[in-house]
Amino acid sequence: LKDRCDGCPDNRHIYPSSYTYTGTPAYVLTNTNKGYGWIFVLSANAQPVKNLHITASYTRTEQYEVTGMPGNAANSVFVGLPTVDGPNFATVQPSQYVQPHRLMASVSYKLPTGTNLSLLYNAVTPTGYSFIFENDVNGDKNIQDLIYVPANKDEILFVSDQDRDNFWAFVEQDSYLSSRKGKYAQAYAAHAPMTHRFDLKVTQDVKLRLGNNVNTLQFSCDLFNAGNLLNNSWGVFKTMDSSAKSGQILTLDHLNENGQPVFSTNLAEGAHTWTPSNSIGQAWYLQLGVKYLFN
Repeated sequence: LKDRCDGCPDNRHIYPSSYTYTGTPAYVLTNTNKGYGWIFVLSANAQPVKNLHITASYTRTEQYEVTGMPGNAANSVFVGLPTVDGPNFATVQPSQYVQPHRLMASVSYKLPTGTNLSLLYNAVTPTGYSFIFENDVNGDKNIQDLIYVPANKDEILFVSDQDRDNFWAFVEQDSYLSSRKGKYAQAYAAHAPMTHRFDLKVTQDVKLRLGNNVNTLQFSCDLFNAGNLLNNSWGVFKTMDSSAKSGQILTLDHLNENGQPVFSTNLAEGAHTWTPSNSIGQAWYLQLGVKYLFN
């Protein structure tokens, strides 16, 4: 392995042209003691008046690992791992599956008439995304190379001023990339904005006497993602926008006469990272139910 060039800000190791990541279909996977994590939970419960119950909690999760095993076979685990210097030199990185922040709260009140009112709040930061090159930038025959985020607009070379402007505008509008200027992007460290949701539940109990027993007929009405009923942009998860090219935002175009890398980007003018999901599960919906409870 060798460095790209003296003085290049992205000075990751470059593999020789004869390198192949495997000469046989056999892979050697070993355990590691690298990685760590912690979870912090803060919760509170209160009953300020009779039949009124209030709960709230906040969960902060940090988890770092060498690999989240992104595949169902040894080959996909190996080639699917985003790294700077190749999967054989994987370092500890943010976990692929962690949701860093979660807020939960509920308020419930029972009326003397047998009516129960409940309001539930849930807010979560989704799992992370990675920003990688569109092609193999270090010659390891693996297209999962994490990008270097330039410290300023002119630190790396581009094939055109338009490519430079489009890329830098994208960096500036993205909070994670802006925080990594002059550093390599981390795997799975870019998170969409936190999503806030409210659910409303109303139940009505009707007592029924059958002989010596008193049973309950319960009618229920659940309004899920209630805020979305008021505003169609509320309570909607955000995913990576198609203009962000699934995070593959840089391409090594060629090396100039001095051996310096020259990059291009497939980002169009006005490209942005996040967009609301249009899946049916993001819309509000109503559920009606009837339940018979034996004494």
